[in-house]
Amino acid sequence: MYRNTPVTQGRLGFVIVNCGITKVGQMRARACEPDESSCLLCARGLAVYREAVGNGSLSAERAVECVVRLGLLRPAPGQDGRLVPVPPAGPLAQALRPHEESIAQSRTSIAAIQAAFASAEVAYSELSHPESAQLTLLTGPTAISAVLGRAVESCEEELITVQPGGGRAEGYLAEALPRDLGALARGVRQYTLYQHTVRTHRPTLEYIRRIVAAGGEVRTTCEVDERLIVCDRRVAFIPVDDQRSEAALMVRHPAVVRFLVRGFERLWERGIEMTEEPAPGRPPAMVSDLQKRMLHLLVGGHTDASMASRLGVSTRTVSEYIRKISQQLGSSSRAQLGYLIATSGLLDQGFPERDGEAL
Repeated sequence: MYRNTPVTQGRLGFVIVNCGITKVGQMRARACEPDESSCLLCARGLAVYREAVGNGSLSAERAVECVVRLGLLRPAPGQDGRLVPVPPAGPLAQALRPHEESIAQSRTSIAAIQAAFASAEVAYSELSHPESAQLTLLTGPTAISAVLGRAVESCEEELITVQPGGGRAEGYLAEALPRDLGALARGVRQYTLYQHTVRTHRPTLEYIRRIVAAGGEVRTTCEVDERLIVCDRRVAFIPVDDQRSEAALMVRHPAVVRFLVRGFERLWERGIEMTEEPAPGRPPAMVSDLQKRMLHLLVGGHTDASMASRLGVSTRTVSEYIRKISQQLGSSSRAQLGYLIATSGLLDQGFPERDGEAL
């Protein structure tokens, strides 16, 4: 009934060289259903696997080649001629691994191609259509990173950066640090503006420490509108939408760049300086600034989520602060709370902390 058939190891375990039989050790398995020979797991194989799971083991003579090939049956320890079922998760991971590695390699290649063509597109626009190159759309994180990296590397005098939100992702910081330190080493003046909430994010604080130690200047402020990067006051990068990382606009129009820089300068003047050894936590001036801005936004009708997004804090932080204010003012509704805040003078002086509590 069975023929001795050589087998070779492949991506899915054992690959049959001569169709009809596969092996686990010296045990032979039955062929799959003829009309399902192209299936990874045929109906007969699935039925045999169910039987093995239900009974705890199976005679090797009843095994079907596809189940063995997928690694779903293995020899039972100390029981010649018996097979035991294997939970699918392990064989599945082994079967998928080479395919996932291939996909990862393809994605890396695609990203590299996109980055190369994004840089080429910028060069083409600048030389063939100078007037249209004043606004260039960059799509995809890889393309944005490649073009931005080249712009920073070519920066000669000044690098301006505005980063909204809380602490930066560690992967982003790891990518930005050598690039920014390289610019400082070339004598480029660097001005970076964050929101106050980065003062509680240790990875960002470490990045800031390294930048300030190398000669960069960093300040924090209560609220910034959007991300901004300006190189030598000649080219600026701004996000296209709220996703921020999916598309960016490279701006070379002198009037637009000048407008963006002036907006930055106004924010910079109100910022609180960070030193070479920034201490984790929020200084009193920052807490007061956050509190006042939160009160203004609340009176203006903003939701907790909207306030959190604009101030770079969590929605939970906003809700807890509003809860404390409501308790202390005796408010029973949000509308009443807004009225009490507007008529109490808190918008000018901020809300006093109590029992050492801070925002």
